[in-house]
Amino acid sequence: MSKSAPLPFDLPGSRPAAVRREWVVPTLIGCGDLVAVYGPPGGGKSAFVADLSVAVASGRHWFERPVTNGAVLYLAAERRDVTDRRLVAMGGSGLQIGLVGPAVDLFADPDAVGKITATVEALATATDSTCRVVVIDTLSRAAPSFDENSTRDAAKLVDRLARVANLTGAALIFVTHESKASADLRGSSALLGAVDLAVRVTGKKTRTAEVIKANDSATGERLTFDLRPTADGSTVTVQPAGAPKAPPAATLPPDARRALDTLRSLGGTADVETWRSAFYTTKPDASPDAKRRAFHDARKRLSAAGQITETENAVSVRTA
Repeated sequence: MSKSAPLPFDLPGSRPAAVRREWVVPTLIGCGDLVAVYGPPGGGKSAFVADLSVAVASGRHWFERPVTNGAVLYLAAERRDVTDRRLVAMGGSGLQIGLVGPAVDLFADPDAVGKITATVEALATATDSTCRVVVIDTLSRAAPSFDENSTRDAAKLVDRLARVANLTGAALIFVTHESKASADLRGSSALLGAVDLAVRVTGKKTRTAEVIKANDSATGERLTFDLRPTADGSTVTVQPAGAPKAPPAATLPPDARRALDTLRSLGGTADVETWRSAFYTTKPDASPDAKRRAFHDARKRLSAAGQITETENAVSVRTA
């Protein structure tokens, strides 16, 4: 008979918290999951993840599925301004999404996990909401010193990502690329082996997000969508395939486009006087009367074109 101390064990079902599955997106993305979204360049990976982020932050359905409403921490390690513009277009300003630029190297910084979890806690306090999703877009830019073909490096990085998911309880979604030689996740197989869910996004016109690997749901499920340009042409939004198309926007005259860009620079929403003053600064050589007329005409044009909405106290960019 062994003299060694036995390892602690539990009988199946004896820990209710472990048995109960909590979802961010029911039957697809669970709380604490590690999720890879990958595909070829230009396939719509980042737009797909941004749309999910807006759905979670706003509580709206996503591809006809309910979501668990909560805050989202979005680490935009590349094209932060593009991401910001896209999030506003998809859901308006003021969403409970914490947008962070390339501020931490997930692989080289020994305190990367601590910094991210502290940011999640700060976001939860600021929004008075549980953080449900952490996005890393893209993995290669967020961990520039990571050798994606090294199994050792992949194991180290996966351990850090999993710790963030475990400590925060949020689904951690990272955006990455596929191999040039195949349709597989690029880099070491340790990455694919470690994730709970892998979704491949492809397509040039109508895009397809296909579940390639799933621990707690079926593989092969497909979500199809189109990327629709916003009315002002500054970014794109995600529309499930088959959704009605918005009518094409009329070409805006220069002052109207300048006024729209000014309102967007103010976060997409402002009171009229703040918007007017900011617009005036874009025409430093114009006379006061010319500025007044230009703003009046631009505001009228934007309203007629359906580019803005006005309430008693504010003007907002209309989202597509």
